[in-house]
Amino acid sequence: PSPFAPRPIVAMNSGRFVYSSGEDYRLTLSSGPSGVPRVITWHGWKKPLTDELVASVRAHYEAGWEEVREVDPELVENIMRATYSPDILPDTLPVLRSVFPLDDGRLWVSRFRPINQIWMEEDSWHLLSPEGHPIARLALPPESKMVGARRDHVVVVTRDSLDLETLRVFRVQEA
Repeated sequence: PSPFAPRPIVAMNSGRFVYSSGEDYRLTLSSGPSGVPRVITWHGWKKPLTDELVASVRAHYEAGWEEVREVDPELVENIMRATYSPDILPDTLPVLRSVFPLDDGRLWVSRFRPINQIWMEEDSWHLLSPEGHPIARLALPPESKMVGARRDHVVVVTRDSLDLETLRVFRVQEA
């Protein structure tokens, strides 16, 4: 599939179920089989998919195919042509990438990035109240990504200059 295709987001915690298509900022939350689903939406998060971004992501993916290209260049070109065909590219970027629901009803939400392993960029997360209102924004430094959250702690993977990963747990302190 295209790296710009929205991917469904599903998360569970303490009997709560969170779902999103990832295509727009729309989260559906339910609490158990008898719970009435609640929908959280934010508008204005859609961004157009630009030719520059498509070219940049394609170059990133093509770099990973260099060994195969030496053996079968036609195969790689066919894969790239199919993956980046204008027929399957959306007009706008998907909006959401990941969600971590907390036991108290709050949600950590992150924006879509077309390449999951972009370590050199800041990883930004938003904490939403149980009603869907923004509470805080957490900006992780480059070489870091959040992989989990519980109550007032986040779990972060960092990479050092030797590309070694370290798992760390940080306490989130409210102002």
